[in-house]
Amino acid sequence: MRRILAASLLLPSMFVSTTAVASTPAPAVNLTHSYRISTGVVPPTVLQAVKVELPTATLANGMADNAKVVVSVLVGANGKAQSVHVVQPYFNAVDEQVIAAVRKFKFTPATLDNKAIAMSMNLTVVLQR
Repeated sequence: MRRILAASLLLPSMFVSTTAVASTPAPAVNLTHSYRISTGVVPPTVLQAVKVELPTATLANGMADNAKVVVSVLVGANGKAQSVHVVQPYFNAVDEQVIAAVRKFKFTPATLDNKAIAMSMNLTVVLQR
């Protein structure tokens, strides 16, 4: 009987401390471009693409037909590429030219509840000779 009484006296204090820890607000984190595609979120789209200028040496060395470079682009709320980096490379000189071209692309920005927001997207650039 004493064990049950001791346990019943300890349990409420454990719940109170757990509740206090759980109710502590989390620190604010700036997640301006970490939205998931869901209800109310419309992803960015390419409005205007710029032609990729390939180095002549790459063309002369026999670039593969339909070569692909995948880049990650942070499209700002203004529709401009803010950050571009290669996710799946093809060839270093070609990758640099693709990055330079994608930085000049124009996008419709992503929207959340009809308000423009910044959002990351992966973009596959297919190169043709």
